[in-house]
Parts: sequence; C-alpha cells; structure tokens
Amino acid sequence: MEDSAEKNRLGRLQITFLRKCLKWSNDLGDTTYGLIPLHKILGQQCWRMGSGDVAHPTETYVNNEDDDFESTWALQNDAVTHMALAEEPLVLSKWLQTLPSPTPAQIKKGHECAPADRDALLTRAVLVFLSLENLRDANALVTEYATHIKERNVSDLAKPYVNKKDCSSRVG
Repeated sequence: MEDSAEKNRLGRLQITFLRKCLKWSNDLGDTTYGLIPLHKILGQQCWRMGSGDVAHPTETYVNNEDDDFESTWALQNDAVTHMALAEEPLVLSKWLQTLPSPTPAQIKKGHECAPADRDALLTRAVLVFLSLENLRDANALVTEYATHIKERNVSDLAKPYVNKKDCSSRVG
C-alpha cells in the first residue's frame, strides 16, 4: 500500500515537472506548443499513470501548484493529446487497441450513455492532428486503428453514410 502511494506521488511529481518543462520550451523555445520529444515523454508518463497501474480511477488529485490530476480518463486524455502533438500515430493506435471494445449500448444509435473510452480517445487524437493540419498522421492513425480493430469493418460502416436510406449496418 505504501509503495503504491509513493509510486503515485512520484508519478504525479514527474508529470508536474514535465508540464513545466513543456511550458518553458513553449514560452522560450522556437517550437510552437513546445518540443516534440517533451510531448512524447509527457504522453508516455500520462498513459502510464492512467493505465490503472498507479492511478485510482475515482480519485481526484489536486496539487498546491495549480496542477490537477484527475481520473484515469483525464490522464488518458492528456496522454493522447501529447502523443498527437508528438506526431506518434502508431503509438496511439497501439494504446487504443488495449482499451475495451464499445458495449452494445455505446454503439446503439442515439445512445444516452457515455461514449466508449476507446472511440472518444480516437476522436480526440484525430481532432488534435486535424487542428494542427497534420492530415498525414490523422490518416495514419485512422488507417492503423481500422486495420487492427476487427469487429468494425470500415466498408460496412461507410454504407449508411453514403446512402442515407440504407440503415442495414446501423445498430438500432
């Protein structure tokens, strides 16, 4: 128990340090949004902390220095954002493949539950790539993701969007 708490504290401390380094490189460096290697290291640390090894999904951590460490979800969101800024679509795809598949309720048309974590993180990563006008990596991520996720065939998913009257592949 004590070892886990210490690991958690040190992991949060490392994230705080890396965020400050990234801010410094953004403010004083010549690269917009900070140095790419720092984004990669910070993304890896956020994913490690949010993977469930260290983080506690229901707890919220607030540091005195205005950094808040929220749930596993928040850490995974930060990890995906930083890895997209680090231009690492293949790493992102590998991480997303480790998350559980959406439940039938989550893929149902007009569902009222929260979206699947895997799909929400994929969407976030693609949006970060697109906001940076990095179409190459957005395409690489979606292609790699679709190639390795076998339960969702891209051609079947495209049918209802091409033909508005064809609802055969929609889950209703």
